Amino acid sequence: MNVIIAYAAMFYNRILLAQASQQQRTRYAEDMQMWGQEANSLVRELRPARMSAQRSDYTWHIEEDSGGRYLVFDIARE
Repeated sequence: MNVIIAYAAMFYNRILLAQASQQQRTRYAEDMQMWGQEANSLVRELRPARMSAQRSDYTWHIEEDSGGRYLVFDIARE
């Protein structure tokens, strides 16, 4: 939700910038840039973390095909 609000604020300032007098343009440009940076920061937080597990005891491995990456267990749990 915060990402949507940040993008909305950025685009709102873009609209105001287009309609503003020369004196107000700097303020709207700075606000637009600030909200754009905030939106980008929030989007980066939404990205999933990479798999960081390390292989141990050859009990599993990763396979990949056109559908994606898969974790395959080599030894069944007893």
